[in-house]
Amino acid sequence: MSIKIELGKKHKNDSFGGLGSMLSIRDIRNIDVSSLPAEHVVKGQRFGGWFMMIFALVWGGVPTFIFLLELSSGDMEPMMYLLLLFGLIGIGLFLGGLNTAITNEVIKIDNNTVSFNKKTLFNHTVWTEPKSRYKGVRAWTEHRSGGKNQSSYTMYFVELYHDDKKKRVLLFESRAPKDFRATFEKFSRDLNLPALEGHGDELIARDASDLDKSVRELAAEGKIDVDFDPSRRPPEGVEASMQDGKLRIKLPPAPIDPVASGVGLFFVIILTGAGLFADEAPRFLVVVAAGIFMFLLSMIIYNYKAPKIVAIGRDRVLYYREAPWGDTAGDYIKTDEIESVYVGKEHENQGRKGVMLVSDKKRIKLGEGLPDETLNWLRSCVLGIITR
Repeated sequence: MSIKIELGKKHKNDSFGGLGSMLSIRDIRNIDVSSLPAEHVVKGQRFGGWFMMIFALVWGGVPTFIFLLELSSGDMEPMMYLLLLFGLIGIGLFLGGLNTAITNEVIKIDNNTVSFNKKTLFNHTVWTEPKSRYKGVRAWTEHRSGGKNQSSYTMYFVELYHDDKKKRVLLFESRAPKDFRATFEKFSRDLNLPALEGHGDELIARDASDLDKSVRELAAEGKIDVDFDPSRRPPEGVEASMQDGKLRIKLPPAPIDPVASGVGLFFVIILTGAGLFADEAPRFLVVVAAGIFMFLLSMIIYNYKAPKIVAIGRDRVLYYREAPWGDTAGDYIKTDEIESVYVGKEHENQGRKGVMLVSDKKRIKLGEGLPDETLNWLRSCVLGIITR
């Protein structure tokens, strides 16, 4: 199948006109691809670059000047050589500011090619790639922890996807979640390229003409392969039965996340050791450590004693826990609104894989952390039921 890319008109420059913009972590890009040809220019942060260079001259220049005066006096103490460290840091800051000011990036896409030209103080990258080698438009999110006096947040990205990471082109970047999926689908339509969803090598493509269709409609048109045999035995640990006209799937507990549990136990050990053996540390640290340990233990018990349930009906997919004190409220998604079902992560850099059910309005993840065999069976099962 040949792949066409139709890109938009020349987009206004990405630039930063002040220190506040330079220091902001909200770096937004939104290339207009509504008409052909497309050209996008990213200019260097000139104000920020000049600010860094002036600061570098003060930071490194003043101590260096003092060092030279002491050196010329002929009576300099050895400690004065430490002033040279300020000079070296100043040189680094000056070069960094100069690089920030002169960096220039140009992206051009026409009927046949995608071109990239980026000049910096230290490098010049130029390449041109046939647009037929791009597989589609991919969207993903990343969780960011934030920083001091700033809460965590999510970044939203859309890129022109190529097997070679160096040839991928970032089309959209934002911290605003509003209408992100609609934005992603618009890029796919405007570029006349498949929309790619999934994780790693498990990307699933939807044609641009099928973006508004549910998986039920796509299956009816023969555009989705539904490979689910209800007579086949479920994976080990999975229990499936019919209840009130719905297929009720009881999932096994997911393996404990070694990273999260390791970090928790590390704090327990450190706080306990400090509270018991450090002379000046308050004994209350032992109580805090015990609290963290009990919390971790309760999460493990809850994970095993309150199994996750997937109830698949004709009208909706319900996901909840079957706790000893009663079923939790859980979450659900309407089956006729589901546009994509795939195995992947909710955020590219956070969490474990699960079965993602995605619509224009919401997305839920089933069976997070379960083995690939179980997730693939669950994906096929969900598709098999909701597309009947």
